Amino acid sequence: MRTGRMLALVAAAALLMACSNQTAKNAVKGLLSDPDSAQFSGLVAGKEKGDVCGYVNAKNRMGGYAGNAPFFYEQITDTVAIVNAPEDSDFRGLWLDLQSGGTNRYVKLATQCNLVKQLESICGIAFSLPKHQLCEVIHDPSELHKALKIKYG
Repeated sequence: MRTGRMLALVAAAALLMACSNQTAKNAVKGLLSDPDSAQFSGLVAGKEKGDVCGYVNAKNRMGGYAGNAPFFYEQITDTVAIVNAPEDSDFRGLWLDLQSGGTNRYVKLATQCNLVKQLESICGIAFSLPKHQLCEVIHDPSELHKALKIKYG
């Protein structure tokens, strides 16, 4: 009798995870320029029930596969994101923008830095790709300006 209940619980948990995975995959596909090309790998449950983390590889606008990119799906907020950490060229561009009075890149960079932290929080794992050190000061304007000036000025 106990074995039967245990198997039923395991089957129910597997079914719930499969439903969560499909919901997450559909949500990620909604972010892609070629959703039918999506290839998923490394799917794991996040820290909270219904959260899903993994990698997606899909064709970009040029028709080539972009490579595995980490993603997360948070069920409670229905939030999905493919996470690409900012690179040095992104922050160099921000520095040049600031020198000419623009701030167009700031919001994008701040969002990218935040998504890295969100992925780590939701998935309970460290971000697997290099993180830019300037993400640590992105929300402190004076520290960010000082760090950008030291690095690029």
